[in-house]
This record gives sequence, structure tokens and C-alpha cells, in this order.
Amino acid sequence: MRNGLIQKARARFVVVEDPEFKQKLVQTIFPIWKKSMESMKETHPEIYEKVMKQYEAMDEPKDMIYHGAPTILFVIGLATHA
Repeated sequence: MRNGLIQKARARFVVVEDPEFKQKLVQTIFPIWKKSMESMKETHPEIYEKVMKQYEAMDEPKDMIYHGAPTILFVIGLATHA
């Protein structure tokens, strides 16, 4: 194989199924999600209101990022190969 083809094939797959670890992921990304929602408050108020109503209606633990998915799959690679 040529070196270029080998470089493009490099990616790592991470599967997360553990409920406690998934909750840690949600807690880690939540501040970023919240900040992005706050920025939409002025620019897209109708979307902001709809999403916030969904968030308020959601059972605990609230998960607006992965929506309670039983498995989360991350594909990790270099951005230059995306």
C-alpha cells in the first residue's frame, strides 16, 4: 500500500456503554451545550424556546447531548483526513 492510503485509514473507534461514564460525558459537554443554547436565545428564539421546553420536560438525568442513547460511538482521527 502507498503511504498516503495508510494515512487516510487511521482512525480510532471508541464505544461507550457504561452508564456512569456516559453520564460523565454528558456532564463534561453540558456547559458547552448550554453556552451554545444561550447564544441562540437572541438569534433563533423559536428554536431556543422549543429546545428549552424539551429540556425542562426531560426526566433526570437530563441528556440533551446523546439523548439517552444506550451506546455512544466516537470515531477519532485527524481533521486533515475528514
